[in-house]
Parts: sequence; structure tokens; C-alpha cells
Amino acid sequence: RPADLVSMAINGTNLAGYTGSANGSFKVRYTNPTGVGGSTGTLLQLCGASCAANQISVRRSSDERIQAQLIALSSVQGTITSIPMVQNANNPFAFSWADATSFNFSLNGSVEFVGGGAINAPNLSTGTLRIGNNNTGTSPSNGHIKYLEYWTQKLSAPGLGSATANP
Repeated sequence: RPADLVSMAINGTNLAGYTGSANGSFKVRYTNPTGVGGSTGTLLQLCGASCAANQISVRRSSDERIQAQLIALSSVQGTITSIPMVQNANNPFAFSWADATSFNFSLNGSVEFVGGGAINAPNLSTGTLRIGNNNTGTSPSNGHIKYLEYWTQKLSAPGLGSATANP
């Protein structure tokens, strides 16, 4: 089957220590099997009350690359594209955010994106975390999410690199 979807409300009960949208970090270990290309797939999506206005999403592209996007105030704040994944291997990625200051992304030990300054982080004080598909259920991951870790603080860019250096 293409994917299972795990969907849960974003709150302090489901994510221990979660206190709102101020900041946070996620690490995910994803395996990209050979031969599942041809369509995109959503690996992880954090949505505020409205996915169109506030979200962080990480997707697999049809050409076996990873993409990530941060949307806040209904406007794209940062996009990470064209980072190749290794097939049939763990591809650990991590991202962190802090309101109005930064969004960082790392894949396989390499910090790929650091955004700051005028960037707005999404309002994630209420909403939904989805693992393995998107908010409409039309973008299955077509791979294996083997591990998910959450921190209540924003990890630094070097911290994200360290977190993804060891699959």
C-alpha cells in the first residue's frame, strides 16, 4: 500500500512539552525505496488552523529529491528544493523554527538552508501534525518513516547538522 497517515492535534498532550508556535525542532528518518518515483509524496506536514495560511511541509519529489516549504501569513517564507536523497538508505532530515527569526533545514548531516531576518514562522499554536500524507490525503509518502523526534526548542543550524549526521 502507498502509505499510512498518522494525524494528530498539535498540543501539549500529543507532543510532550509543546507550548505553542514560538519555536521547535523535528528530526525524521525516512527511507526512500528504489522505484517509487513518478509522483511526489508528503513526508511530514505541520499545519496551523489553516494549511493555506500556516504550515511547514516536507515532501519527496518525483525525481527522488527532498523539498521543504514554510508558509506563514499566507505567504511562502522559505523553500528548500532539489536536495538528492539516497535510495534504500536512511535519509535523516531535521528542521527547526522560531517565530519571526529563522527556519533551518538539514539533510544527511548537511545544513541545507538557514533563513532569518524578516522570515515569519507559521502560527502552529493549534492545528494538526500529519505524518505520511498531506492535509487532503492526496500525497502519500511512498516510503518508510522510521523515526520521529521532537524538541521543544529551536536547534541551531550546527545542532541540526549533528542531529542528521547519524542516521
